[in-house]
Amino acid sequence: MPYKEYKQYIANAMALVVPINNKKLKRSLGLIATFQAVSYGVPVVVSNTFHLKDYFSNKEILFYDSGNYKSLAKIIQQSFADKHSSNMKVKKAKRKLDKYYTNENFLINLTNVCSV
Repeated sequence: MPYKEYKQYIANAMALVVPINNKKLKRSLGLIATFQAVSYGVPVVVSNTFHLKDYFSNKEILFYDSGNYKSLAKIIQQSFADKHSSNMKVKKAKRKLDKYYTNENFLINLTNVCSV
């Protein structure tokens, strides 16, 4: 799928579900898709693993228990039942994304690491 089309799918989504298995290392951990969804204001549902907890908390995205389909179903239902809460979470995530995860901050952090 062309990248432009891929981004449009995310932008038009009602939510993004990132199904990371806690027991298997995956090639794609959903980081890029999550950041893109947040940048478009799309709520994110992700498994409760370490992969995205370094970037977002449960105040910003929705977490479900990895490998537990009932937990996933409950969180998805919660997301659609309480649209206001889901929208508030993604707005908080977008503010965080815009404040901390910028090209400028990346370069500053990279420079600091290389200077040590």
